[in-house]
Amino acid sequence: MPRKNGTEGTGPVEDLLGRKFGRWLVFCFESRKRKGRSCIDDYWVCKCECGSSKVVPRHSLKSGSSTSCGCKVRSHGMSASPEYNIWQCMIKRCDSDEPNYGGRGIKVSDEWRNFPTFIADMGTRPSKGYSIDRIDNNGNYCKENCRWATAKEQSDNKRDTIYIEVDGQRKTLQSWSAISGINPTTIMTRLDSGYPASIAIHAKVGTLRGLKVAKKTAIEKQEISAVYREFKTAVASIQESEQPAREACLIAWLCSKLLPQDSLSDLELDLIEKHKAIIMIDA
Repeated sequence: MPRKNGTEGTGPVEDLLGRKFGRWLVFCFESRKRKGRSCIDDYWVCKCECGSSKVVPRHSLKSGSSTSCGCKVRSHGMSASPEYNIWQCMIKRCDSDEPNYGGRGIKVSDEWRNFPTFIADMGTRPSKGYSIDRIDNNGNYCKENCRWATAKEQSDNKRDTIYIEVDGQRKTLQSWSAISGINPTTIMTRLDSGYPASIAIHAKVGTLRGLKVAKKTAIEKQEISAVYREFKTAVASIQESEQPAREACLIAWLCSKLLPQDSLSDLELDLIEKHKAIIMIDA
């Protein structure tokens, strides 16, 4: 049985007797040793599934850096592969106090602490740009919850990823930004200002700012009629064309929100609503 207190260091020896770590079975306590000036570790005699024995430090067992005598590395031949490195890092993160992993209770399943099982479930990476990703970011590392994913796919799958839905299309903020060419910060500022998602995502830079300034100037000078004239010009442009320009539809829609609603006819409002989808077209 392990000693309850070591001869060096402080605190009791953690009892690992009979526990499994990969292919290791902890057989008995060997000693507590000092490594360097301040680092102290407990050493355990472990027996591998292949029958060989070895004294292994507690840290190596708990971190997953030692899971066998080396026979399994020799058997799978992947000790130098990216997949093996990813597997080791996965275990290390979850056995540590890292706030996004072990620190918040994320674990590696017992089956996946064995590399051959891990690689049998996951297979090799599709290409260099892929790494392991948890489908549910609050779930553990296991066969049912993991996939190989690109950096973009992993970014879209973060807990704080922002999704925006427009006309039934749900995409991330970054994806909409890539489609429209509008900076993500600009899109969020527009949404926070009360603009509909379609306008926030697709309106050209300067368009909304110019109209807001125009409205402010018009109100200060009591010239709201200037906004109304711009609205009328945009509506006329829409009526005269079988395929109205996106800019005209955008201006008409925005002006309709700046003007008193009782100054607009039902025909004009219906026309704007009918052509609102054009605003979604990427310029």
